Amino acid sequence: MNFSKEHGYARNVTSNSKLQINSLRVVEGCSVVVEHEYLEPSVKIRKRTDPIFLGDFDPAKIQVPPNLTDAANNPMFMVQMERSDSARKIQTAAEMRDGSKKTFLIAEEFFYLDSPDAAERFKKALAHAITLCGGKRAPF
Repeated sequence: MNFSKEHGYARNVTSNSKLQINSLRVVEGCSVVVEHEYLEPSVKIRKRTDPIFLGDFDPAKIQVPPNLTDAANNPMFMVQMERSDSARKIQTAAEMRDGSKKTFLIAEEFFYLDSPDAAERFKKALAHAITLCGGKRAPF
């Protein structure tokens, strides 16, 4: 089972429709690609692709922020992580709704999941994978 495909989405509670889908795909070893697909037409980005190396992240800085909601008050269950050096070195490729493409640099990655239990499970698995890939605590 691919956990991110089964649980990697945020949804509208009222309509039960998906707002965003994210997936994690292994490229080789500790190199992975995170894909975010934004399904809500009001979001300017249609798809975002972030190639990351898990060893660049701090396993102690993986968080599940409590009580998150979106603008429509839908509960959001997110796992976020930050690079050990906090540097904006993740080159993100974004496809915009108008068809244009943009790139920008970020220092954090995030995943939306379908429940608080899935978020906690993913957080633990991600911390373990980051540690196995050589991820170290931030020096400060």
